[in-house]
Amino acid sequence: MPTFQKSLPQDALFVKVTRTIARPVPEIFAYIVPVDVTHIFSRNGDMPGNVSTTVTTQWGQYVGQTRDTTADDGSSFHETLTSLEPNKSFGYKVENLTSAAMEGVVERIEGAWEFMDNGNGTTGIAGSTH
Repeated sequence: MPTFQKSLPQDALFVKVTRTIARPVPEIFAYIVPVDVTHIFSRNGDMPGNVSTTVTTQWGQYVGQTRDTTADDGSSFHETLTSLEPNKSFGYKVENLTSAAMEGVVERIEGAWEFMDNGNGTTGIAGSTH
């Protein structure tokens, strides 16, 4: 169980996603951790898409690293890297969400991604968010 889960309120919404990818852990970790969020989160219905961020390269370098992201509706959020264990896991916290679509629904988001070597050249990925 990721460390952040131990401090969750009992009524926290928790989502976990798992996936297996046919590539070794170091390759997958090096691709996922520094990904530019403007390339992966586009508008989905009422949820705005990310259009700019203050860190587009070199994200995931150290615990405590931060970036601010702006969405296509002018809203924004602040993200902090909360944990980092190379080729094993990383965690993050998203705060100061100004999106009207999130108002009253989400105060903050905390998440973690874990990478497991399946021993056959594939990587198991588990992403959990609350």
